[in-house]
Amino acid sequence: MDSTKIRVFFVVFLAACFALYLGVAAATAQTEAIAWMVGGLAVVFVLALGKHVWLLIPAGVSLNGGLNFLPGSPAPWWIAMMITGGIFFLRLATRRTGEFTWRWSILDLVIFIHIVVLAQAYMRNPAGFSILGGAGGTVGGKPYFTHGAAIVCYVLLSMVKTDIRMFRTAMIVMIACACFDGFTVLLGTFVPAIAAVGIQFYSGFSFTAANTGAGADVAEGRTTEGKNAGRSLGRAVLTIWRPLSVLNPFNFLPFSLFMVAMAAIAISGYRSAMGLLAVYFIVCSLIRRKVADVVVCSAIAVLGICMLLFIGTERLPNSFNRILSVIPIPGLVDEKIKQGAEKSTDWRVEMWMLALTTDRYIFNKWLGDGFGIRKDEMDAMIDSAYGDNRRAFGLDMQEVLMRRGSYHGFHVQTIRSSGYIGLFLALVVLGVFFRHAWKHIQFFRGRPEWGFVLYACVPFLIYPFYAMLVFGDYRFEFPRYIIAAGFLKMLWNIRAQEALLPSATQPSAEDESGTVRRAGPGNRLPAPAMSRR
Repeated sequence: MDSTKIRVFFVVFLAACFALYLGVAAATAQTEAIAWMVGGLAVVFVLALGKHVWLLIPAGVSLNGGLNFLPGSPAPWWIAMMITGGIFFLRLATRRTGEFTWRWSILDLVIFIHIVVLAQAYMRNPAGFSILGGAGGTVGGKPYFTHGAAIVCYVLLSMVKTDIRMFRTAMIVMIACACFDGFTVLLGTFVPAIAAVGIQFYSGFSFTAANTGAGADVAEGRTTEGKNAGRSLGRAVLTIWRPLSVLNPFNFLPFSLFMVAMAAIAISGYRSAMGLLAVYFIVCSLIRRKVADVVVCSAIAVLGICMLLFIGTERLPNSFNRILSVIPIPGLVDEKIKQGAEKSTDWRVEMWMLALTTDRYIFNKWLGDGFGIRKDEMDAMIDSAYGDNRRAFGLDMQEVLMRRGSYHGFHVQTIRSSGYIGLFLALVVLGVFFRHAWKHIQFFRGRPEWGFVLYACVPFLIYPFYAMLVFGDYRFEFPRYIIAAGFLKMLWNIRAQEALLPSATQPSAEDESGTVRRAGPGNRLPAPAMSRR
């Protein structure tokens, strides 16, 4: 009997036993029956993915929340990493080595450098996990685990032997999961009943809406969930389609999706999110060599501002007026809203100055203080989140954030964790990512999958500048870029594999600019064979 028949027999036998158990449990323990059914379906789904089980990683990394029904509220991509690693180990153990590949590149070198930076930070400043009681009264070990898990995800993605079509499928999975997560959570912000149920299982839902029963009021404050949803959808639309085309109402699908993304960011009140979409528009237009598109869009923006000046902005929600406050035109928005927005920037800059010019918050600025904080400070923050400020000792929000190392700035947070040396090396890592992303964009230009390559690569062109100048997070956001670098390595492997095929796609072809397309990443791989007639 061959392995396929054995596997079919084994699956049928387990399915029969499982069905018998559910039939009994449905009459006696309905909750338990539902849990077993969901778990069983999850196992079947994982087995059905087979060698493509790695798709769980892009699906998990697209979700911003944690799984509250598990101890420690782990991120979904942690679970995806464990499942993918386990399945890969089993497939390697059965000698299915043809499904994997490994080629060393400079990406692997900079990931190793990042490991060294993390190791020195932890050895000098060990920190335990809060759920385990900490280590020596210090907690904050979760970021170390997060960075380590991200590196494992990078390795797993780097091992995958696939093609550009499967890569496109992975990007579609990422887009679908990110948008579903963003807009479901946004809906829960306005419908507290959804948030109250959802937060029992997923931490992405609004804690305030779930506990107070009051939905968000866009006329008064900001909505973080709108920022996340709008950025996810806007990034997808502007990379897959030509940016100027999404402003054309006759292109119904991209136009509708972009308007939804703009509306989500408008109700969020975050100027940085709207600015990020503008940067995506400009960068993607320039990558497509459509400088005229940037000029046309600028003209449309000027006309829109003139219309707002004519009709006034008094009836617009405060969140939208807050975004408009970045435009330096007197009288465009209410002066109080503009001052409030400017205070937010001043508040952030003040945090940076206090952290970098005093020894109160960062003791070793060259090598960093690690990720740990004192356990009593962590307890005070948790109590404060639930409205109990008795252990916060009268500290304001700025002081609480600075004590835990959250400075709303990538550079300052990196200095706090790994010092000036760690910041320099982190920028080197981002620079290598930038270089590889740009090479992939040029190599795959003109392919049907090019828009999805842009979706994976364009963030690496923007993030170094956005993180340093606007907002970045070294603890939990930077690991996501480590994982995303796995897709850069995957594209590198695809290029190498195509270079070895006699019928490689577009070998040594000239692109629109007349530049010869070279096969292989870094111009180090052999050119694909081609017949000359």
